[in-house]
Amino acid sequence: MKISRYFLFFFFLIAHCFVYGAAAEDTIKEYFNIPSSERGQDACGSNLIRTLRTVAERVGAARKVEVDIAVYSIDDSEIIRALEGIMEHPSAREKVKMRILCDLEQMNNAIRRTADRSQPPPLQRLVEYRPSIEIRTLGRPYERGRYNDTVTMHLKMAIINIDDREFELITGSFNWTNAARTTNYENCLFIPAKAPASAEAAAKSSNLNLIETSQGMFNKMWEGSRCIHGWPASRVSEARSAQSTPVTPPPTTPVREVRPSTYAAAAASPPKEDSRLRLDRTQLAPRGAPESVSRTARSKRKPSPDEKERKSNPHTTRH
Repeated sequence: MKISRYFLFFFFLIAHCFVYGAAAEDTIKEYFNIPSSERGQDACGSNLIRTLRTVAERVGAARKVEVDIAVYSIDDSEIIRALEGIMEHPSAREKVKMRILCDLEQMNNAIRRTADRSQPPPLQRLVEYRPSIEIRTLGRPYERGRYNDTVTMHLKMAIINIDDREFELITGSFNWTNAARTTNYENCLFIPAKAPASAEAAAKSSNLNLIETSQGMFNKMWEGSRCIHGWPASRVSEARSAQSTPVTPPPTTPVREVRPSTYAAAAASPPKEDSRLRLDRTQLAPRGAPESVSRTARSKRKPSPDEKERKSNPHTTRH
């Protein structure tokens, strides 16, 4: 009797640990960036980098690793360095497939900012790992007078797939930029999931359903995206020389037309003559000025002794 009780106790204990342990692995974790606060820290960026480094450590033992990234803007050097770390394994070029999708206008801004510098945009370093890493853009930039035609790729998400057995969705408001890590209020969700043992288990996995929906959205955007043009040739030329692909120089003129300043146009035109200046000059007319002098100037002139006498005795006749 005692043996059966101990057996049942350990059976339920093991089952409890298995069920709750599996549930804990699929727990959604949310992190926040709170700048200008005593407890403010880069929770979003630090956990993102930690996750990417974990993926890099598992490349050697994995059969394949797929990373799909759709982020509005990417310019943080430490995050890009973590992406490079995934490609440092000797077998990474055969196992890893990484697709990166950014907004077209943000990518153009990054190219224009670095067009006159010797250092290329940080994201450009990943171009050297082609064809394992492919970078594309999506969207339609703003044109003057056609604001309604503007299209922005404003998503922030990444989908990690290891051997079609382990998945993770990273999403939220967090942009992969230095500003988002240091000065912005941001949130970031980490949603893990594992391949189910049956179709019934897959239907019950809410995390896996979220990941599959996000993957379908990414694939749809990727089909409508286009490759990058305009990278500076400082570091990409070696990577593209094997493919004999000409490098398009960066744009030299901005996309938007800058209107001339109203104040600059006013300063360039000569000032109009003010009529009040002529009035000030007539007030300074000398004594005995001609009749063309205004009445205001004559009224301020001191009268002569004869004029005073005529005013005091108007019937006096001057001989």
